[in-house]
Amino acid sequence: MEPVRMLQILFSLEDGSVIETVIIPCARGRTTICVSSQVGCAMNCQFCFTGRMGLRKHLSTAEIVEQAVFARRLFSDELGSINNVVFMGMGEPFHNIDNVIKASAIMVDEQGLHFSPRKVTVSTSGLVPQLKRFLQESNCSLAVSLNATTDEVVIILFFFFFFALGRPSAGGTHMSQVWERIVSLFCKLTCFAG
Repeated sequence: MEPVRMLQILFSLEDGSVIETVIIPCARGRTTICVSSQVGCAMNCQFCFTGRMGLRKHLSTAEIVEQAVFARRLFSDELGSINNVVFMGMGEPFHNIDNVIKASAIMVDEQGLHFSPRKVTVSTSGLVPQLKRFLQESNCSLAVSLNATTDEVVIILFFFFFFALGRPSAGGTHMSQVWERIVSLFCKLTCFAG
């Protein structure tokens, strides 16, 4: 079997900034595009080169969506249809929540790019107020990346998020709906230990 190669696209924006988009073909016939939401990132995760750049700017809704549009136009003939979108490129998507929610809505709208909401995943390092908002306003998938040096710390972080989001209560229909949504999405929890 021939190894699958990832394709990197560098976009030069009007202000001279450069962002990265990655196309990830899968041997099973699914192709994923990894889009950026910012130039740089304010989270400063020590394992991430983009974080060391610092935040330079938020991408507009159009700049986010154009990454998927361009990738489809450029690579669909060669790779087949692009099936999945992940917001795991440059930047913390929830730090640019307004434009990310608008861009993901365009990506799943039948008058837009018409991706399935289950095939558009927004990944976050866990900005809790924005995470709550995303669960209320978007029907796309969610991935939470918890980064720690040990599995024990990852478990502690997981329970922190559980309580930070608010446990469902009998009288609180809003939070019950949020937790129902989390359970239905299984929140695609991504844990990095090491």
